[in-house]
Amino acid sequence: MNRREFIGSGLVGVSLPTSSSIAAPASPRKSSEANALVWPKGKAAALCIGVSSYTELKSLRTPQSDAHLLAQLFFDLGYETRVLMNPKHEDFLLGLAKFRLLARQTDLAVIYVAGHGGFIGDDVMVFPSDMSSDLESVRKAIPESAMVKTLSDEPRNKILLLDCCNTHIPVLMSRRIKRASVGGLFSFYAAQPGSPAYDGSKRVGPFASALNEAMLGNAGEIEDIARTTRRRVVQLTDGVQIPWSKSSLLNRVTLSREAA
Repeated sequence: MNRREFIGSGLVGVSLPTSSSIAAPASPRKSSEANALVWPKGKAAALCIGVSSYTELKSLRTPQSDAHLLAQLFFDLGYETRVLMNPKHEDFLLGLAKFRLLARQTDLAVIYVAGHGGFIGDDVMVFPSDMSSDLESVRKAIPESAMVKTLSDEPRNKILLLDCCNTHIPVLMSRRIKRASVGGLFSFYAAQPGSPAYDGSKRVGPFASALNEAMLGNAGEIEDIARTTRRRVVQLTDGVQIPWSKSSLLNRVTLSREAA
């Protein structure tokens, strides 16, 4: 299996058809109803990013397919969906800024990212396509905290799906990451802390494949989806890769309308 790891093209923005062509979601539930499953008020938003081609780093086989697979799933579920492929550093940040505006009026926002990555301190870093193998260029890496900030304005329920390695990035300079404490956030990582994620041997990576299956199976709340995904990834990788999650959710959240 190919690793998504730290080894030391351009932006294609694809907007799927707007969710207006999809049947309207079920009647919205008040976010204050903590014991009720939450489905978006009118619409949800999803941004799926796949980085397979790099200027200097090793290319990956599946991130673009992974991002397209989940983008199609979110679209089919009624999400306002955007896809970003092989973005450079500036395009990555611009894509996040545009999604922040899109998600501002929703009650649920999701970001999925597949590609090379790792972590510094407590912050997972995702590598844009122009990431250099020079360790100093880690300044170009997109921190998890930047993606959390994208989600932290209006949406009360926020889901961050990081399909990249969770291995430690050795750096030669000090980079201090300011982590924000955000309520209503569920973060789901493709691998356990200190471990790599894999492309796998199929067209789609194990994490994206398992997550897609779990959501299609209407596994219920996000915690149920995470457990189902985790079990499947462990099976697909013979126990080498174990997805990890953390949560500050304030409500019971489902990603699938049918489960609400």
